[in-house]
Amino acid sequence: MQRFFYPGSLAGQHDVRLTDEQAHQLLHVLRSQPGDAVHLFDRQGVEYSGSIRELSLRACVVRLEAHVVPRSEPQTKLFLYQALLKRDKLEWVVQKATELGVAAIHLVQSRYCDRKGVPRLDRLAKIAQEAAEQSGRCTLPTLEKPASLADAVAQAVSRHDACLFAWEQEKAHLLPEVLGGLETSKSIAIFIGPEGGWNDEEVHLACQSCIPVSLGNLVLRAETAAIAAVSASLLILK
Repeated sequence: MQRFFYPGSLAGQHDVRLTDEQAHQLLHVLRSQPGDAVHLFDRQGVEYSGSIRELSLRACVVRLEAHVVPRSEPQTKLFLYQALLKRDKLEWVVQKATELGVAAIHLVQSRYCDRKGVPRLDRLAKIAQEAAEQSGRCTLPTLEKPASLADAVAQAVSRHDACLFAWEQEKAHLLPEVLGGLETSKSIAIFIGPEGGWNDEEVHLACQSCIPVSLGNLVLRAETAAIAAVSASLLILK
């Protein structure tokens, strides 16, 4: 079943016009035809099944037919605070974190992060949208522009029930053990470092407010650490 994100509200609508890009994808990539079934969902988490009524190179109209009960989102909202990575790695993290169910992705500037340009939030948002369409999610994670580690930590502490700081030299607190004590939390933030890791000043700053956690005995690449942490957290917290 093909699913597409609709940027407006589906409530009360009957015939919905998709974007030119979505029309092109249906016509030329998916080889769809009028009468084919599609699903649409919006920012409010509302999903409808429908069928294509009109389809041309730059126009597609879908008739909504039935409300669809959406797949449940994780009860605990997980917020990923990701240090900037090289473009391809950051895009991969955004894609996979969206598929797994993170509520938001906050970009963090750190001492050893990649500094070859500010990431394009519009491109990252498009990647997140496509990942949500593919995975069956009915909500999109919010994407926050890069902030300093100090500002990101301050924000996370003020907004969430708990803040975790993944650090390869942490030995005392394993992530699963820490999460086991946070099962009643509704909102958790987790910080993941850059390719070069956190420096001593950043560790000192973060650990004054966050719980340092270990992801295991092995040193993981930054993008691997992000997905391992998100996956483990959402499986444990549900």
